[in-house]
Amino acid sequence: MSQKCTTSLSLVIPIYNEEVLVKKALEETLSKLEADFEDFELILIDDGSRDNSVKIIKDNFGQHPRVCFFENHINLNQGVTVQRGFKIATKEFVTFNGIDLPLAID
Repeated sequence: MSQKCTTSLSLVIPIYNEEVLVKKALEETLSKLEADFEDFELILIDDGSRDNSVKIIKDNFGQHPRVCFFENHINLNQGVTVQRGFKIATKEFVTFNGIDLPLAID
């Protein structure tokens, strides 16, 4: 059994019209973070989606104690959205990933 990392981590994920990917990607991300970190927060920012991304997030992750969800009511683009997440972050280290997990979560 491996030991959990004691470093605290904020992971920012911007989301825009990702209803097909969002549930599975966030389940995978949370599972890995819970297994590897004692202290983390997952900061999700919807960037003005027009599909069901927000509903899926709220229905499935809205009550999770380590998920912080924010909405841009208009599309501000990924760069601005990631910067917003970095400003919101409260942990020692901050990073980001896309909802399609271009950087393998492990």
